[in-house]
Order: sequence, then structure tokens, then C-alpha cells
Amino acid sequence: MIIGAVSSPLAAVANAVDVVIATNGMAIGPILGFGLISTMTAYYFYMHALNIIDATYVQICYTLDPAVSCLLGLIIFGQILTWGQIAGIVIVLATVIWIQIAERRQAKAENS
Repeated sequence: MIIGAVSSPLAAVANAVDVVIATNGMAIGPILGFGLISTMTAYYFYMHALNIIDATYVQICYTLDPAVSCLLGLIIFGQILTWGQIAGIVIVLATVIWIQIAERRQAKAENS
């Protein structure tokens, strides 16, 4: 995102080509793995989920992405969470729980 905002796409491609040439092709894997493949896979599954599930629920799950990333970093890589990250996780989880409770109350009110 930031590369696209700071420089033109042609400059970004030219930089990527320069890096690949300078590393004798060894940079192709990380460029594809971290940039293209992970982004395209996430986007594919996001669009696929929108076709299957209501958009509201997809967005709720999508907001959990940073919280899950932080927790996986903690569990798998032993990273230490900052207070800001913990507060963010709590805010996201509280919001998701609040939305679920509000929807159930509304559904009960409509059924009564």
C-alpha cells in the first residue's frame, strides 16, 4: 500500500527487477511469497467468502485478522505483545461480541 502511494507502479516494478537482478534471482521467492501469493490468496478467500456468507459476517471475521495475527505471533514465534496490541485485541473482541449480542436481541424482539 505504501509503495503504491509513494511511487508509481512502474518505479516499483523497476525496483523489484533491480533487486532480482542484484540477487541473481534469489529475491523472486520472497517477493512472490510475501507480496503476491499471500495477498492474492487472502483476496481470493475474502471474495469467495462474500459469495457464500452474508457480508456482515465476513466483515466481522475480517476485523479479527489483526488480533489473530498478534496471537499467532505470540504463540508460534514467542513475540511479546505491547499494551496497545492487547488493547486492540480487547476492543475488537468486545465489538464482535457486542454486535452478536445486539443481533440476537433484535432477532428475539422481532420474533416476539
